Amino acid sequence: MQYNAAPYAPRVINVPVMMIVADHDDITMWDQEIGAYEAIPSSVKELVVLPSTSHMVLYSNLTALDLAARAAARWYVQTLANPASASRMPSGTDLHVSS
Repeated sequence: MQYNAAPYAPRVINVPVMMIVADHDDITMWDQEIGAYEAIPSSVKELVVLPSTSHMVLYSNLTALDLAARAAARWYVQTLANPASASRMPSGTDLHVSS
């Protein structure tokens, strides 16, 4: 089964977007996910890249999962719980987290 969401990325307008990718993901091809992220025209978006992490590591390594969860929680508070601060976020923020 193949699924490609990239053609729909340009349709994501005026919606806060956060994408978390693992930089060694060999299942979902993170480099293609970055291309889809870049095609999203939303003015409020953030990319989080988890270093030295593969797709399966997220399910077995609590440190990697914790990094993803903390980034997501921070983003949710910033953009959903406090939408006024989300409008002040720089467009296309890229964040590389480390353990």
